[in-house]
Amino acid sequence: MPEPLWKVTGVMPTLPLASYDCFSDIAFGGSIAMMVSQADGLDEATMRQIAREFSAPATCFIQEVSGDTVRVRFFSPVAELPMCGHGTMGLFTNLMAEGEIGWNGADRRTASLVTPIRTSKVELIRTSDGRPRVLLDLKLPAFAGPAIARDTLAGLLGTNPAAMDTALPLETAGADFVHLPVAMASLEALSALRPDFPALGRYCMDRGIGTVIAFSTQTADPDAAWRCRDFCPAVGVNEAPAVGTSNGALACYLVRHGVLTPDAGGRIAVHAEQGIEVGRPSRIDIEMDVADGAATAVRVGGMATRIISGSLAIPG
Repeated sequence: MPEPLWKVTGVMPTLPLASYDCFSDIAFGGSIAMMVSQADGLDEATMRQIAREFSAPATCFIQEVSGDTVRVRFFSPVAELPMCGHGTMGLFTNLMAEGEIGWNGADRRTASLVTPIRTSKVELIRTSDGRPRVLLDLKLPAFAGPAIARDTLAGLLGTNPAAMDTALPLETAGADFVHLPVAMASLEALSALRPDFPALGRYCMDRGIGTVIAFSTQTADPDAAWRCRDFCPAVGVNEAPAVGTSNGALACYLVRHGVLTPDAGGRIAVHAEQGIEVGRPSRIDIEMDVADGAATAVRVGGMATRIISGSLAIPG
């Protein structure tokens, strides 16, 4: 078999690379997402290897940009992600920064995000510094009440059942991922959680749960609707600083149980705080349409800040 060309020439092929802090309008907040452009020639095994190498919560492989339609695949260090909220924030911020998608004279426009599972609407809103505020339409969750022992779950989270808010039930919210919202009785109880991540990961995988999103309606920001912590060892990240899909599912759960109520027009617009406990403060915007006590549409959004620009060497 002949040697690969890069071994002969000594020059590896490269792809454009960028890193973004997502759900944060400043550096070193939010959740990290890596952007690999022009990735249509990469096979799945190589994408998985690159995602493991970065070990970021998400790596986005941009496969095609055609007009306002963007085709991508998202990977965590251990699995392909069916959807990624924070990765979408970084993706469209990057595409607009690189001129691959333009404003075309408008301050608000829409685009389409194509993943292997479906096409989703993305709204782009120009902010004062020229960056987009990105809003992603999410799949509405279906709720189920699996047998979850509160005592067992409390032990896995490093707390006790008395620290939980038992007025809100333990039930899963299944959309692109299966989320388990866990209401805590206070902000102090939420911040004090110290999960046993290996055991929690096994527990979640055995039950088909992707993330455990613990939350409190007590917040440091008086304008925030809730503070949350998202534990995701089952998908390769122990605690994520900012997750759009989890907050979208949690918002639907809170509407379902009467914690969030719409205005006279059936709309909700709130934001959540996340990432404080891991030193990466994040803001996640949530917009919803509600009818008859249930969400009929949910969108999550926010800002992203570029941290790294460069190139990725691809052997082979």
